[in-house]
Amino acid sequence: SRAPPLRLQCTPLWRSTNMWTQRKTARNFANQLVVPLKHLTDHQYILELFHGPTASFKDLALQLMSQLFAHCLPQMCNYLILVATSGDTGSAVLNGFQNLKDSDRRRIGVLVFFPEKGVSEIQKLQMTGFQEDNAKSISVLSDFDFCQRSIKQMFGDSSLIGHLAVEYATVLSTANSINWARLLPQVVYHCSAYMDLLRNRTLTFGDPIDVCIPTGNFAISGFFSSIKWSQLFA
Repeated sequence: SRAPPLRLQCTPLWRSTNMWTQRKTARNFANQLVVPLKHLTDHQYILELFHGPTASFKDLALQLMSQLFAHCLPQMCNYLILVATSGDTGSAVLNGFQNLKDSDRRRIGVLVFFPEKGVSEIQKLQMTGFQEDNAKSISVLSDFDFCQRSIKQMFGDSSLIGHLAVEYATVLSTANSINWARLLPQVVYHCSAYMDLLRNRTLTFGDPIDVCIPTGNFAISGFFSSIKWSQLFA
């Protein structure tokens, strides 16, 4: 069944920071279109999602998410972002949050946990190369499920949460896909592709399209984008 249309209303905060965060995010991509739409053959098109700083499709969401953390959350709080990864998410998170200005880096920290034997060598080098003051990675002698389960346990540990709040004025958060702020920017990919097809007169507004998505989170974001899909493959 089709998702109900989202009714989004921009707040004054969003209107005041929207253009700035978009420009800040776009500057970190090799292509000025950020996610250009390329024609393959006949009526087939493909979105290029590899122009970000870590060459991962997750860059757009995580480059923007770091800016939203810095500009939309209370300035008096510190944030510790816990992330479990089996590869691409880790380097994309670390890159996004290390690019914050100094004042934001002092109050927003990132800890990425990855399985020592569960990532490729280049993914490990990408993550361990980001040992900044506010962004660090930790290899774990276990699998990804253990990393993810451990983070969930931390979120459910009221004594830990209370200790961080009282002693360090710190709130736990995550950049994994359980955080809606991580998924929301991915909706833009689908809307952008549809608008590009309208712009080049391949479609007229309201025409359905088929979308093939070879990942998990993209299917969720495509579902919520409320575009008129003929079929949605994931």
